[in-house]
Amino acid sequence: MSDDETEDVSPATSDVPVSVSPDVDLEPEVAEPADESPAEEEKEEKGKKEKEEPKEEDVATMRITLLMFKYADVWDVLLLLVGTVAAMGHGVTLPLLAYYMGNLVDAFYPVYPTDILPNASDFKDHIKVGVHMNIIMEKVRIIFYLALACFFSALIYVFLYRVSAIRQSIRMRNKYFKSVISQEIGWSDARHAGELTERVNDILKIEEALGDKFGAGIAAFSTFIAGWAIGISQGWKLGLVIAAATPSVFFIVFACTAGVKVSTTKSQKALALAGGVAEEVIGCVRTVTSFMLQDVETERYDKYLWDSEKANRGKGVSLGLGLGGLLGCCQFINALGFWYGCRLMRKGEMTAGEVTTCFFAIMLGTMAIGTLSPTLQALAEGKGVAGPLFKIIDRKPLINRFSPNGLKPEISGNVEFKGV
Repeated sequence: MSDDETEDVSPATSDVPVSVSPDVDLEPEVAEPADESPAEEEKEEKGKKEKEEPKEEDVATMRITLLMFKYADVWDVLLLLVGTVAAMGHGVTLPLLAYYMGNLVDAFYPVYPTDILPNASDFKDHIKVGVHMNIIMEKVRIIFYLALACFFSALIYVFLYRVSAIRQSIRMRNKYFKSVISQEIGWSDARHAGELTERVNDILKIEEALGDKFGAGIAAFSTFIAGWAIGISQGWKLGLVIAAATPSVFFIVFACTAGVKVSTTKSQKALALAGGVAEEVIGCVRTVTSFMLQDVETERYDKYLWDSEKANRGKGVSLGLGLGGLLGCCQFINALGFWYGCRLMRKGEMTAGEVTTCFFAIMLGTMAIGTLSPTLQALAEGKGVAGPLFKIIDRKPLINRFSPNGLKPEISGNVEFKGV
């Protein structure tokens, strides 16, 4: 085709539609944007979805314990601070009780025995000489005051932590409900029926994790620190011997907690799916009956229940092994402590009161780690359900009716009804 012909044909007119399109090659100018724009839009949408909706496992791992307090206001923080101080005071009272009990033992028998046991007459003489009623009554009064402090500190921290947890759970419920009803219909349709309502019940687990069990964990940790400090100060040799067997207690407790957390997450996920199936089938029971799908839906429901049962079995095994191993280790520590304490008493390096204080203070501190099991279990369950729950609360809908941005057309006029 010549240059003159090209100049004549270049304007696209309706008179020569057939001859122009193959020669001028106008298709790339129209087809390329049409082919590339959907791909670019799909990539952008995928990138947005990946940013807005991270995987459930990643969310659960990113959530730490302190993040569960994200809905606490100023008053909740104040309640938690006072409750934490009361919990720490409650934890310190038990090792102090062991300390004054040891002093009371020395008041009854204030000698360094060199023999295994004195004879009966010498023992009576020691009692007559060593008993000082004023010293004994002073120790008894201190123990009585410690008992009162233990009672009131426990009352204060349990009450304050419980009130704070209830206040935070109310805010979680409001924000969760607002977030669910604000999502676009496409997101809601992609959820299993009943899954969103099951998440509301999960807030109870978070409330339990943030409540008095969290304060009990602080009290137990304070007991551990104070017990070991008092025990080592009274007899470092006996304390180090008992410390040699203590790592086994830590290992058992944390292994039990890890097993409970994994089992709880699996159980909650299976129960949420089972609840969705139940709500879906019951809501459409006429359709299920008409198509004779009772057996099919029953099998589908039983599958999720069976998954939950297997997860709960693993949870029971973890708790049973943890409790049995913990009690066994504690009994072993008791036997080791009494045996070595008697050796130190025979050498005259410790008194009966010092052995009593050292042993019971360290034993209380070690047993306090065992009492952390319910606290760690509650925290594990709370963190297990907090990830999916906070993911829904923090999700920004693609169509946000509460957003102030966007076009807001103003429509004015009157509507009249005639002949109604």
